Amino acid sequence: MKKSTTLYLGSIAFVVVAGAVGFTLDRTLSRPSPSGKAPTAATETATNATNQVAGNPATGRTNSTSTSSVALKPNKTSESNAGSLKDAAWVQNPVNYKITAKPVPNFDVSVPILEYHEAKYAPGDIITLKPGELESQIQWLHQHGFHTINFGQLYAAMYYGYKLPSRPIILSFDDGYESAYLQVYPLLKKYGYQATDFVISSFVHQAPNRKEEFPKLSIPELKTLQASGVIDIESHTVHHLDLATLPDNKANQELAQSAERLSQIVHHPIQFFCYPDGGYKPADIALVRKNGYLLATTQHTGYANLSQGPLTLDRIGIYSYDTIQTYAKKLAPSLASHQVAPTVKSGDSGASVEQLQYELQRLGYRCTVDGSFGPGTETALKQFQRQHHLKADGVAGVKTLTALFEASGDW
Repeated sequence: MKKSTTLYLGSIAFVVVAGAVGFTLDRTLSRPSPSGKAPTAATETATNATNQVAGNPATGRTNSTSTSSVALKPNKTSESNAGSLKDAAWVQNPVNYKITAKPVPNFDVSVPILEYHEAKYAPGDIITLKPGELESQIQWLHQHGFHTINFGQLYAAMYYGYKLPSRPIILSFDDGYESAYLQVYPLLKKYGYQATDFVISSFVHQAPNRKEEFPKLSIPELKTLQASGVIDIESHTVHHLDLATLPDNKANQELAQSAERLSQIVHHPIQFFCYPDGGYKPADIALVRKNGYLLATTQHTGYANLSQGPLTLDRIGIYSYDTIQTYAKKLAPSLASHQVAPTVKSGDSGASVEQLQYELQRLGYRCTVDGSFGPGTETALKQFQRQHHLKADGVAGVKTLTALFEASGDW
């Protein structure tokens, strides 16, 4: 009998059968048993070569499954969790995506990830939202044809040819405030949208402390959100400490223990991460990767795409002072008829250059990780290009970035 296991990315299941992987979008996804064996239905999905999906535009949910062969690294916690999860709302049939034997990074995927925090308003606190602000923004998204996705779908699109809907967007909320349950959750259900909540695991208790100015999500509330398929729960460390200020062993504890605690509560492996205050150093990126996270977000501003590195993705902050006009301006690239994902070029700055330098250094090239694209970085990049039979022009275009990350084993 063929051995099988199931990997979970948000609300997406990847079923591995004897080396092949079936890509499923069931409305109800069964989690692996403690033995690691997937249920028969999931195994049959993996061997089904049909790509037929019947969508329900009214509910945004799919009525059957779709498959594709891919290969993923399992999260370390996946085999110890059991439970069930309804698939998140989906508004467009993901048909005609490519079948790939290995990950093929797609630099053309460029998606806005909105960064929210507390939906309960506090005058003078810019990371809270004024009454009615969130609903007016969601109404605007709905009126302009935006479709919310989760991080599992983004990952699949970035690496496995997964077909995203038009104007895809991710709504992310940081810290794990109870307003996600009391205010955000009802709005998302009303409009058929979904979101991700990056939760600080030490904030979570059996019951919320409503004496606090900003109460945090309780264990029952987290379970309800995850089981609904409307809000996916992911990691924001244990104590919300800036990883850039921590020694490696402490940073590793923050990453590992948060994922372990949250996965025990919501019954799925935690594979997506948000850096507290956006802080990190090159060693932290390696620790994030080591702990099984597939994508991670920063506070660098912009649309998320692979040229930034999968573990240093940009987001777009939303604040109490935002008007509908400023909100629309932040999402203007999505309204354009054609989007072009940016790539790392000489003279660029920020996380993408730092990631580029880090990967070159890992491969043995003399390159300082300082986030500044200077002569040393350009020389190292040209050396890499020559050794990999690429045009040695010192510009990190799509071909160079693909070769770089394949050589470093990250993709």
